[in-house]
Amino acid sequence: LEPDGTVRWERSYADKVDGAVDLVTLGEQPYLISNDMDGSVSTVSIFQIDLESANLTRIFAGGTRSSGQHTSTTFAAGDNLLLIDIGGGSLAALDVQQATEAILSSLDGP
Repeated sequence: LEPDGTVRWERSYADKVDGAVDLVTLGEQPYLISNDMDGSVSTVSIFQIDLESANLTRIFAGGTRSSGQHTSTTFAAGDNLLLIDIGGGSLAALDVQQATEAILSSLDGP
């Protein structure tokens, strides 16, 4: 949305992500979180959403095995940190600025 409440762009990411999705923001930067559960395996992917183009860049993918069906939860903590509770079994802290820089530099090549 634009600051005045009008729609900037509208997209569907259903063909790009698996499982349930959430939206988390750090400052003004939105992140799409997907949580896919298959039996005892829980997989989480975090995508940075480009505000101008609406393109997604995956900055994190991880998962865990657990004995029960546990959803994953992601919390914003500070300006650049996401705390990810993956399937009730593992906790990860992701510095989104460092993750994004590492991903983008790997796309540029050596």
